[in-house]
Amino acid sequence: MKERQALPRGQNIGRNTIFVFSSQAASTVSALICLPFIVRLLGPERTGILSLVWVIFGYFSILDLGLGPAVIKTVSESLRYGQETRIAPIFWSAQTAQLFLGAAGGFLLYMATPFLVQRLLHVPAGFYQEARSSLILAALAMPVVLLSSSAIGMLQAAQRFGITTAIQAPMAVLQYVLTLLCALWTPRLQVVVAVLLATRFISLVLALIFVHRIFPRLAKTVSFNLGIFRGLLAFGGWITVSSVISPLLVYVDRFLLGALVSLSAITYYAVPMDAALKLVIIPSSLVVALFPVFGGMDRNRDRTRLVYLLVRSAKILLIVVGIPAIILIVYARDLLGMWMGTKFAIEGGLCLQIVLVGTLCNSMARVPSALLQGLGRPDIPSKIHLIELPLYILAAWFLILNWGIPGAAVAWTLRMFGDMVALYIFAGRALRISTRAIISEKIPTIAALIGILGLSGIAILHFLPQTAPKLLLGGVMLIAGYLLSSRFLKPEQILRRFLCGTTPDNLKP
Repeated sequence: MKERQALPRGQNIGRNTIFVFSSQAASTVSALICLPFIVRLLGPERTGILSLVWVIFGYFSILDLGLGPAVIKTVSESLRYGQETRIAPIFWSAQTAQLFLGAAGGFLLYMATPFLVQRLLHVPAGFYQEARSSLILAALAMPVVLLSSSAIGMLQAAQRFGITTAIQAPMAVLQYVLTLLCALWTPRLQVVVAVLLATRFISLVLALIFVHRIFPRLAKTVSFNLGIFRGLLAFGGWITVSSVISPLLVYVDRFLLGALVSLSAITYYAVPMDAALKLVIIPSSLVVALFPVFGGMDRNRDRTRLVYLLVRSAKILLIVVGIPAIILIVYARDLLGMWMGTKFAIEGGLCLQIVLVGTLCNSMARVPSALLQGLGRPDIPSKIHLIELPLYILAAWFLILNWGIPGAAVAWTLRMFGDMVALYIFAGRALRISTRAIISEKIPTIAALIGILGLSGIAILHFLPQTAPKLLLGGVMLIAGYLLSSRFLKPEQILRRFLCGTTPDNLKP
């Protein structure tokens, strides 16, 4: 097997991360601006139905069976090792399977619509027809959603994140803007859903156009390869396991809070949790950019660079996510009070502080998870999730029963910490990382300094009830965070090495 020396065009991890971040940020900002108006125009009932439609629609997308990530992995390998002839069978095998799976999923959703509307969702009689029509439209669009995952995967494998951002960012903005415009025109929910699904179809068409331009041989070799499909399914099957378990891990604590405490406790827990998880946009953007790089590497031939990317990513995320998280922890109660009111600050302030620690752990865990998947071991993160599920349910039940909302936050944070530790252990074993490689990046020192900064801020804030001293403390923490970043992150080296996707010659893991 002859390895190519030149990697696919556009392999610049930093630039690709910025592209992905831009797309996710555009969606978040659009939602923040448009949602209040959408809720007023559609009303709480229609908005609630729309939210539930997308939750159900999103969960049915697990029928993709992980073929999207499998395409990224296998096409990245083919590009890396000069096996371009494998790309067409990979693409058409995935597309064929996704077309049939999407049709099957759409049929199941269509058949389940009466049960979902009448029994599971308990839609009021006045909104029954709108909810039913919306779900039927979602069922018709299921093949489009599944086909899009492999089309976008092809572009990501080719490191064309500029193109994917040019497609996805406008569509993300239009999703909310068009919903708002439709709501201004008519409150009928099926019209809103139809317009949103039209944007999905346009996104798919644009992605396929660019895929065929970048891979012109695809049109010449249209074939389904059963052997390649089995390989894609073997990889994607474990991704599907995580996709099925993850929603349970995310929402089980909320059901337990409602059952063991009260329905209002869910609100005081969910709002701080969802706010803290906004920080995850940073590591998730980095991971999307890194996954095709990991997928195109061999753990033996590229071990030095893999170690470098893993350890340096951990260092970057520890600082870039850790410092904002620590500052938010110090001011959690004040910020939550300003945003949601005094009642939320009292009930959810401690919860926000605890889950911010878990958010940092979750951010750190995303890189080793992507690395293991990229190296062809998607079974490891999935097996970790399988083991975590019963342990987490028991821990959450016990802690919620004894401590209420803070107990739920502690259970979730402990799960995130355990998940992070387990993933780094397995990633370290896979790459045979020495302790010296970790110490050389000053990761333990940075973690200790960030912890000291946070504890000092909380202790000092306890004795500063006035606004002016609090603001002064915030300024001091920002300066300290900047100095910490300048000392250990060394932006000029990162721009030259990490963000350009290169490995320093003197790195000896």
